Amino acid sequence: MTPIPLRRWLTVSLAVAMFLTSSPAPVAAAAPPDPVEALKSQFAAGRGIRVAERVDGTEVKFRGTVGFGPKGAVAVDVSGRNYTVAGRRVVIVRGVIYAQPDGRRGARKRWTRTSGADPVSPEVVFAQRAIVFDPVALQGLLSTTTSRRPGGLVDGAPTTVYRGVLTYAVGTPAPVSRDGVRYGESGVRMHWKLWLDGRGLARRLVSTVYPRPGEPASAKRVVRTRFSDWGARVTISAPPKSQVDDWHVP
Repeated sequence: MTPIPLRRWLTVSLAVAMFLTSSPAPVAAAAPPDPVEALKSQFAAGRGIRVAERVDGTEVKFRGTVGFGPKGAVAVDVSGRNYTVAGRRVVIVRGVIYAQPDGRRGARKRWTRTSGADPVSPEVVFAQRAIVFDPVALQGLLSTTTSRRPGGLVDGAPTTVYRGVLTYAVGTPAPVSRDGVRYGESGVRMHWKLWLDGRGLARRLVSTVYPRPGEPASAKRVVRTRFSDWGARVTISAPPKSQVDDWHVP
């Protein structure tokens, strides 16, 4: 066997060493998107989402659309039986409620308009106490996360499911106040599961409030909400004035 010249052997050895040392380092896994920033990126006039919600064991079941503005939800249009406002269809625009009541025979006009001293938030129709299209509420909810794992497909989108327990005072409008303050430990405990897609946007939310000591088992409440078509073009308008009766709340 012909020996390899020393110079050639050194050249080959150097090339192999350079190849080994120049191999790219393993690529670190990308950090998951920030859900709060992902939500804020959706806020724009004329854009919104589709929603559907039901409460187990009740007649509450509706679907519809939430409209966004530059800072958050500004309007809602839902059909079915919602949690708060009586009517087979409810529209909230500019803080005013327009409703088509159930079984309203003999009414002169198709809609009633309810207005008062304070504007009404579009979130009022939802039974969910954690409003995931409000950045402050979403941040507060996620701050109580106890686990995170793959959540499978929701409406065809791969998701991660977050779980946690949130405590809030009885009678408060939401588990997290607008300034981000969490309520005291003496209140109701809400167990929640939130599915986020690869963009960090909510796809599904299930919350369960269990009866407190002394309350009947029927006090348990399970609310299931789905969110889809993020960024959809949305137009929500008040009904024509000719079809509206006024009902003023002092």
